Amino acid sequence: ISLIALERCDTARCAVEMMGSLATEYGYYGASTEEGDAGEALTVSDPNEVWMMHLSPDDTGMSAIWIAQRIPHNHVTAAANAFVIRGVDPDNKDMLFSDNIWEVAERSGRAKYDTARAPGLLDFALTFSPDEYAPGMMKKPEYSTDRVWRVFSLLAPSQKFERTNDWLGDNLPLSVEVEKKVTVEDIMALNRDHYEGSDLDLTKGFAAGPFGSPIRYDPGYGPPGQTGTDDPKDNDNGLTKWDRMHGAFPRAIGIMRTSWHFVATSRPNLPNEVAGVMWYSQYQPSAGAYAPLYSSMEKLPEMYTRGSLYEYTEESSFWKFCTVGNYAQLAWKYIYPNIKAKQQELEESFFKAQKEIDEKAVKLVNEGKRAEAIQLLTKFSTDSAETIFDEWGKLLHYLFAKYHDGYTNILDEPEFRAVEFFYPRWWLVMTDYFTNVVNDHFYELPEKGSYDTLDNVFPGDKKNWVLEQLGMGAAAGDVESGENVQGATGFSTFLVGSVGVVCGLAGYFAGNRKNRGGYTTIADAGMDVRV
Repeated sequence: ISLIALERCDTARCAVEMMGSLATEYGYYGASTEEGDAGEALTVSDPNEVWMMHLSPDDTGMSAIWIAQRIPHNHVTAAANAFVIRGVDPDNKDMLFSDNIWEVAERSGRAKYDTARAPGLLDFALTFSPDEYAPGMMKKPEYSTDRVWRVFSLLAPSQKFERTNDWLGDNLPLSVEVEKKVTVEDIMALNRDHYEGSDLDLTKGFAAGPFGSPIRYDPGYGPPGQTGTDDPKDNDNGLTKWDRMHGAFPRAIGIMRTSWHFVATSRPNLPNEVAGVMWYSQYQPSAGAYAPLYSSMEKLPEMYTRGSLYEYTEESSFWKFCTVGNYAQLAWKYIYPNIKAKQQELEESFFKAQKEIDEKAVKLVNEGKRAEAIQLLTKFSTDSAETIFDEWGKLLHYLFAKYHDGYTNILDEPEFRAVEFFYPRWWLVMTDYFTNVVNDHFYELPEKGSYDTLDNVFPGDKKNWVLEQLGMGAAAGDVESGENVQGATGFSTFLVGSVGVVCGLAGYFAGNRKNRGGYTTIADAGMDVRV
């Protein structure tokens, strides 16, 4: 439906109205027919306007309901696997919607009026979102609204937004005014974010393992159960359905299950041939680099069009990035800085070269040499993509040589040497490292004060609870029970067991359905941000 709008419309408003009209007339069928997955949040933009749009099938399955709201200039908006438009206001000139919204809401028995976010109005998100505890759905702030909170907190920090325990984000507005000019580099950093430096920092805590990996796998039961039952004996992970639905890790913007992601810019002060640039990459944002792809280019670089999840191939950028990303999980805090340095090196070189390329292309267009301008832009885009592709192959080999088997190998000195990176002390405490091998118990427990380094891993009361579980006690009244302690990983119950670091080549193409066109875009699997 978005492709039809791109073919027929010149403005974002036209695209919104056309998609809404088609969905209402012919029906709308989203990612899944199951409850909660049938709807969609789309961001639609042109050089002058940005709209947030929501669509969902109606209760008959033969039509659809939809709503869209224009985002004010200098504002940022974000949607993360949840509807974010609330009050349906007929008097708002910056809002468009289908005429059947109230009829469907009443007929389906789902209508919610006069809520805190929609006083005196129909609350679209609350009315047409799935029920909070619908079977199989992850309607938790850790899954959805934490990402919106993160975007707003980084781009409007003075507003000091607090996390919400409401999965629809009642305390978060549809959009906020940014506090400084937002650059392409800023959005790239958001794409790669794992809540670093916040209370949700995924590089901290038990789940990050000894080397601070921000990767969190989706909830699953493990073979042979997979679908799960109420009997934990039916699967390798010993989980029940209740376990799966009542626990959560925060879902990062930079999730590893990303198929492709981009930062799209529309520059209305330049000729059309030069104005539109998509900074594009594949797989997990932190594992790859962005190449500038001009919308007028004649042909896409081949490494972006090759590959299948059924088979690894050296010809695919996805698999190059996936291999590097998975290898980094072995010892993230040591390996990832090398990846980040390579990202910065290449992307900074592209930004620098782009200025000269733009100037040459504009000159050619103004001289009537449009074909030559497009050839120039195509070559620059292709060369940039090929440079990343080649450099990532070299990077993987470098990482293999520098980090393996628990050693950091010093490769830039005449005499070879290797340094063990070993495990942090807090993690060793959780294993049997300090156990007397004869008596098989802690032969001498250090004083609690000697574990002050835990402050860097488990903030606040959570550290006290960790110490309590280690048999080292906690200050009276500090901790009542592990169930109520909140901390770095954002979930309330810990299952303390062995920590495994797994490296494998795995990919999941979570389809990002995005539009072309104006303003800066951040996209991960299932998340749109527009500024």
